[in-house]
Amino acid sequence: MAERGKEKVPIEGAELIEKYITELGPIPERLHRNFRLIRDLDERSAQLQAQVDEMCRQQMEALHGKAGQAKRARHSPEDQALSKSIQAMQQQIINMAEEKMHIAAQVYDMVDLHIRNLDEDLTKFASDIDEEQREAGLMDGETACFRLGIDLGLPQAAQQQQQQPAAAAAAAAQQQGEQR
Repeated sequence: MAERGKEKVPIEGAELIEKYITELGPIPERLHRNFRLIRDLDERSAQLQAQVDEMCRQQMEALHGKAGQAKRARHSPEDQALSKSIQAMQQQIINMAEEKMHIAAQVYDMVDLHIRNLDEDLTKFASDIDEEQREAGLMDGETACFRLGIDLGLPQAAQQQQQQPAAAAAAAAQQQGEQR
């Protein structure tokens, strides 16, 4: 039951549904946007990784070609510039991976929050229904329609499920009456 002022007011089913339509409506768009960002980061990092691989291949070819030359020649300004470029690109790839992880964590937290809220509201709603059933004098699993003899056109198995708790409760009440 929701509390309004000092009185407890049951959460109405239609009110609960309207709340979730309003709250959950924008989620698919937000998820789509976040997953698109992750995909874009994946594509950009794959392109950078391909460039890094090519630069490393070039550097290795240049170093192998210099095998007969003095060791100092391997550390030429061109080699050092290429190494710095490779390191900078690798750092960009790492930054993109961290950004993807951050976006994924945000998506997880958003979905988890909505699931927890839904679970909490459903628990409250079920509690409200149970309380209303007790106030109406209905047994567990018994519906007002069954009690009033209204046929909902349910399959026979569903009708039997409703009858079982009511029949068991009636038998228990009769047995207690006989014992007195």
